[in-house]
Amino acid sequence: MAPMFYNPANLAISQCKTKAGIDYKSQWSSVSKPYVTQLAYLENKIIPKSFKQDWAGLGLIVLNDKAGDINLHTFKASLVGSYHKGIIEDNKLFASLGASFGVVSKSYDPSKLIFDNQWTQSGFDNSLPSDEVLFNTNYLYTDFNAGTMLTYSPTSEISASLGGSLQNLNRPKESTFFESENRIGVKKVLHFGVDFMINEKLFFLPKFMLVSQKKAKEMLMGLNICYLMKETQVYFGVWDRAKSDIILMAGFEYNKLAIALSYDVNYSKLNVATNYRGGFEISLSKKFGKKNERKVSAGKKTMPMF
Repeated sequence: MAPMFYNPANLAISQCKTKAGIDYKSQWSSVSKPYVTQLAYLENKIIPKSFKQDWAGLGLIVLNDKAGDINLHTFKASLVGSYHKGIIEDNKLFASLGASFGVVSKSYDPSKLIFDNQWTQSGFDNSLPSDEVLFNTNYLYTDFNAGTMLTYSPTSEISASLGGSLQNLNRPKESTFFESENRIGVKKVLHFGVDFMINEKLFFLPKFMLVSQKKAKEMLMGLNICYLMKETQVYFGVWDRAKSDIILMAGFEYNKLAIALSYDVNYSKLNVATNYRGGFEISLSKKFGKKNERKVSAGKKTMPMF
């Protein structure tokens, strides 16, 4: 996923002026109808002449998601903005702030729902009335997110970043029932990463992210390794989504075009049904403009940032 998806402060971190990307993921096809997520984004760096070290960013992100047998459809379009403030000369240390505002549309097919009173001695009969209250099969709500990040690069061999974001700050109402007071909980995201240059061709990039929302928690950690071959960057990584999946990924970047593939190997209790098959994901991104449109750190950014 695009970094600005989980923290808007990540917008316009790329050294090029403009970046565009798409992402596709299919999950749980071995259990039931696949959960399919599609994402597209565009970001642009803004550098007024009056800014000495600072810069801003403006972007758009669109999400389209279909899940389960009832065809739960989610469509979200968000406008994202960011500001990056240089603190130490050459931006060896800089702080980032970001925010996004989105509109979300959700719908589902009520004819696919199953209720207790539709079961008879002969089996299931979907022609029987469910006797349930009217359902809200289409609804809209707005969404507001904000985040911050601090990036420090003491030398050209190392760069570290620490950030966090709060999503659904306005706690919008979401329910399939009319006049429901159910509200989405605030999602909290904390992430940390370090880029190590082992030598001129080899880079290690360990990362960590913790996500919590109400009683749900998810922890993700892993390591990407990048190898430079002339004008091409080749990389692979191994990640662990705690108590759920091992994620294997690989990709390359050439001439500002980056492609990454990943696969989730499911090892949770659900693996009895999944047979360890989780989800497949492919990401594609393209950078435009000069390579160093405002130096974002003293360290050399080698990894494509999806």
